[in-house]
Amino acid sequence: MNTTQVTSLALKTASMVLIISTIVDIAFTLLPYQLGDGKWWFAASAELVNRGLLPLVGIVFWLIADWIETVAKETSGRGGDNLTKGITFLSLILGLLFFLIVPFQAWTSNSDRDKTLTMSREEGTAMEAKIDKRVKEITGDKAQMQQVQQKIAEIDKAISSGQIKGEELARAKASKAELEKLTGDPAKIKEGAMGDLRRRQKDLEGAATANMWKTGIRASLASLLLSAGYSFIGLTGLRGQKR
Repeated sequence: MNTTQVTSLALKTASMVLIISTIVDIAFTLLPYQLGDGKWWFAASAELVNRGLLPLVGIVFWLIADWIETVAKETSGRGGDNLTKGITFLSLILGLLFFLIVPFQAWTSNSDRDKTLTMSREEGTAMEAKIDKRVKEITGDKAQMQQVQQKIAEIDKAISSGQIKGEELARAKASKAELEKLTGDPAKIKEGAMGDLRRRQKDLEGAATANMWKTGIRASLASLLLSAGYSFIGLTGLRGQKR
């Protein structure tokens, strides 16, 4: 066996290892299979995109090996030709598959973002009603307001006596500030609580948008590139076989 044959055999062996190991890896990673679950399909397509480069490299290895054999005029007969045709068709099939993943990933990630935003707004509306009700209860209940004022006085006494220090002192002052808000203007109390709620909602919406770009859009762009690569190799291989 000369150098050309060894090189060709090594490339084809590496090609099969890359393609088959990737398929096996994806198959085990996606266990248990949940074909009726949209989230499972989203995860499956994302895993395929994440590992999509390895089979592409494997296909390139195989075609390089086939080219080496052709140039050296040492092809192994019809079996090798059939395998090369199979590799070419596999490349075309994967190109189509990755092309279909592009809109699926984009649509699913955008849909998940819309659902998250809708849930956030619904929860925000419900929380606003609770805040409004709670503020009215606290500020309208004289007995409860007296308890709040008594608690503030106890904290003042503890601070002035020097009984608490360090982190405990900082927590006491923060607690006092929160209690003092309850004894103030009800409108300001509500405004402060609503402000905190809106900030949390804004952070959640920002995270949902960032996640959409980080997962769905990134996967769609990567899938588009993989589709272009597989399709180009497949079509080029078909044209070469027709000559």
